[in-house]
Amino acid sequence: MDNGKPTVLIVTRDTKDFQELEGYLRDSYPAMRAETIEEAYKALQWGKTKICCVAADAALVSEHSEEAGCLCRTMLRQAPVIVISGDGQSELEERLLKEGAAEVLRKPFTQAVALRRIGNTVQNHAQIGPGHLPPILHQLFDAIMEDNNIHSKKHLIRVIYYTEVLLRCVWDKTGKNQPLDEKTISQMAQAAALHDIGKLLMPDKILQKPGPLTRDEFEIIKTHTVKGCEILEYIKTISQEPYFSYCYDICRYHHERYDGSGYPEGLAGDEIPLLAHIVSIVDVYDTLITKRAYKDAISHEEAVQMIRNGQCGTFAPELVECFIKVCNELHRIALANMD
Repeated sequence: MDNGKPTVLIVTRDTKDFQELEGYLRDSYPAMRAETIEEAYKALQWGKTKICCVAADAALVSEHSEEAGCLCRTMLRQAPVIVISGDGQSELEERLLKEGAAEVLRKPFTQAVALRRIGNTVQNHAQIGPGHLPPILHQLFDAIMEDNNIHSKKHLIRVIYYTEVLLRCVWDKTGKNQPLDEKTISQMAQAAALHDIGKLLMPDKILQKPGPLTRDEFEIIKTHTVKGCEILEYIKTISQEPYFSYCYDICRYHHERYDGSGYPEGLAGDEIPLLAHIVSIVDVYDTLITKRAYKDAISHEEAVQMIRNGQCGTFAPELVECFIKVCNELHRIALANMD
């Protein structure tokens, strides 16, 4: 197998299914096999082969616990997933599609259908970045990418992924009467990448200071929340779009805290927009576990304990509960996307 060529990862214990699909794909894509979800996860995260698509047996996935389900969702962030299914698995198909699977490939296979489903999935797969935001916001995203004094690309990618995971958990717990469609979830998560856009207007000497800020410097840096909203408001073409409110709320309120001790407005409790509150806790988590100009990184376990104990400001109890529930999944995302 050519490790330099994008490869389809087929996740199945059924040798016949693998050989059949591998044969159909041979002239278009090389294929490799994993017999467990854990093997597939390792191939995606640490393997030398570039995976362009995962075709995973629904029956194999259904055997796994909630913890392995987290691995499945992590896989979805690395490559598009096609569910291989048979008769009587419609409910499982629906659940996996809801969690982000791109397509269903039903047995018995035919070469024409297998090639079309896999080929279309590979071609349609969005690259990492703000794929569901308009071009002008792509440009802002790129500006942040290019300014090394603000954040690394990997930090923003991690925050997008963290936000999606925690948003799904919080919404499952609190918003069942108002289901979110996949496009809305994606837009909300992608909007998180713009949380610190206001730092484009902050002095580099403050952003890169290798130590604690003075009181005056901290007052300046606090204005990045409001400055970011001014940038967004300047772009008149997006002000009427639904995603504008996601970007605006995240940008302005991601430093507010549940007890009212945050900034810029000192909001408390339910006054803080939920999406901004979600981004605030995952941004804190990522800040803790990564090295910055002014601090060293701490371990995942220490970071979780500090957030649980309220040492990084207070967050809504139900938000902390959900954070604890998904923290291992967040850790896997961090490990897979570290600078």
